[in-house]
Amino acid sequence: MGIAKYKVRATADAIVGAVTGPPAAPRALLLGRHDGAGVLRYTGRTTARPWPGPCSCRM
Repeated sequence: MGIAKYKVRATADAIVGAVTGPPAAPRALLLGRHDGAGVLRYTGRTTARPWPGPCSCRM
């Protein structure tokens, strides 16, 4: 009888509400989700890290 390992990962869709740093080279993204009433609520931020390439943000 062997041991079974399971990796569980919870995911959720989020909206980028703001960018810290210049849009072409962001330092972090501020994320939000809509609540039951449709209001965008802050849920978290990405960690500060180098991005793989320039951000193609529409302003």
